[in-house]
Amino acid sequence: MALPKAYYRPKTLDEAVELCQQEGAVPVAGGAMLLGGLTLPYEAVVDLQDLQHLGEINYADDGLHIGGVAMLQEVVESVYVWDEVKQTLTRSIPLNIRNNTSVGESLIAPDAPLEWLTMLSALGAEVTFREPGSGVSTIQMVSEFVEFVAISDDLFRGVIMSVHIPPLAQGTRVGTAYVARTPADAPIVNVAAVATLNNENIIERLIVGLGGKWISRTDRNDVVPVVVFHLEENVIGQPLDEERIESIADAMVTVEPVADYRGSVEYRREMARVLTRRALQACIE
Repeated sequence: MALPKAYYRPKTLDEAVELCQQEGAVPVAGGAMLLGGLTLPYEAVVDLQDLQHLGEINYADDGLHIGGVAMLQEVVESVYVWDEVKQTLTRSIPLNIRNNTSVGESLIAPDAPLEWLTMLSALGAEVTFREPGSGVSTIQMVSEFVEFVAISDDLFRGVIMSVHIPPLAQGTRVGTAYVARTPADAPIVNVAAVATLNNENIIERLIVGLGGKWISRTDRNDVVPVVVFHLEENVIGQPLDEERIESIADAMVTVEPVADYRGSVEYRREMARVLTRRALQACIE
């Protein structure tokens, strides 16, 4: 462990990316989630607060754009952000943390907010970032980026420029559910379901995201915070009724949780099933 020995406040994106090349550098724009410990595993802090163009939140024809330097509370207060997304930030993250944590930090913090990550993943959100040594921006699905960060041996040192959420198709409904030790605690397991239905509740698109601690579906040696299921192939064209919901929920027993002091493998697997049912039921209520 170390304490930061250098502090930088770049004025341009290029300067920020270059500074992040340093060994042990951490990019922040508020720091509440990354700099809250008594000892910190960073050698240098790269403060991104002056990159104000990366703090904008706006809505365009291609969907919602959230700047990587925007604070989580600014996301909550934005008129462009859907209530279901806001609720993933307000339920268990205190106001003082939301005021001092950027969107970029929330994606790379060791204890990243699960409900927020799960919702972004289920909505098919993309993250745009620049890494040191690269002159171009990279666009990656949030679900893939979160897995990359979780399994990496080193802290991500690039600059997260924005998160993009595609527009919701007509008939799209969002349902969430969670279980935690207390009503305001971080979830042990949580679910976000995004269903696009026609007027007769026939499924046109269905994605279910699970938050918690899971064995990666791509590499059994890795533990990841979010897994995403694209269920269109199995259920498209069928009604989202109680029978179908029960069938989809039962299929979640195939997930492979990782136990810790808050819950066993069996408990987490059962919660994945129960919470998937609740989230899907919320989509048709």
